[in-house]
Amino acid sequence: MRLEDLSAADRRDYNGLPTLLRELLDAELAAGNQIAGVQHAYPAAPIGASFLLTGPVATRPRQTDGELRFFERNSSLYSGEFTVAPRHFFILEPPLPDAGAYPDMDALRAASPPPPPRSPFAAMMAIDYEKWHDGIGYDLSQIPLMTPEERKDLEAELIRKLRDDGDWRDVEALLELDTPTALAAAEKARGHHSPEVRNYVEQQIPVAPAEREAQAISAIERAAIRSGIGHAVELAINCNTRDVRRAVLNQARTASDSTTRVHMAALLYYLCGKSKEAFDWDHRPYFLRFNDDNTADFRAAWTELRDVLKDFEATRR
Repeated sequence: MRLEDLSAADRRDYNGLPTLLRELLDAELAAGNQIAGVQHAYPAAPIGASFLLTGPVATRPRQTDGELRFFERNSSLYSGEFTVAPRHFFILEPPLPDAGAYPDMDALRAASPPPPPRSPFAAMMAIDYEKWHDGIGYDLSQIPLMTPEERKDLEAELIRKLRDDGDWRDVEALLELDTPTALAAAEKARGHHSPEVRNYVEQQIPVAPAEREAQAISAIERAAIRSGIGHAVELAINCNTRDVRRAVLNQARTASDSTTRVHMAALLYYLCGKSKEAFDWDHRPYFLRFNDDNTADFRAAWTELRDVLKDFEATRR
């Protein structure tokens, strides 16, 4: 189709082409290319139009040049597009001969890596939505029926799952296996990235008071509002010692994010018996003074919190 073959509506679209696109179209028509159709759908905006050619552009390189932008495509609709901002009008090249062909699925499958082998314990470890929702673990009744080799393989799979991601069910199964390697892996999960896993280990594997204090202090020092603050609060409440309280006080002053400082101030207030819960909303205006650590009000609030701790320590002697 030449210019003289355009309908009145298509001619209006031609007249509306940005100068660079109209010049490109004129050059292609002069070189023998033709218009296959004028479209008002993708990629053009409703207020624009696309001129689809019968052959590829031959009068200029198929590349971006200043304001005239080129994009290589390979769809069943077209193979290349020339446009200018704001991308309302396009000169399109026809689709490539094989653009709409169905892929050779046998070739794709042959080139793809084989799927990982199905775990021999998949049925035992299957968790559907109901089991997940109700907090039901793996089918541990299968473990006593396993051979020593199967138990060893299960142990390795549980350790690998717990290392890569895993959840509390893997710890539960390791404790059920009750081998030195399994118990060591469960113990190591005290430092797991998931608070749920750490809490489960805390509940199932009690530690000595001295270890509990060190653990609480470590959790407090690592606490951040997006990870682990709830776990740190729980450990501090369950191990309310002098050194734990001092670690909380220090975090209320030095934590890098303001929300953690606020929560640490609230926690220390609770540990010192000044509030009825770990974040007592009755004292929220005071806790919020720990938001900005570059103000005189923050320094005054922290000094007050330090004095609260000193008074508390004095009454406990």
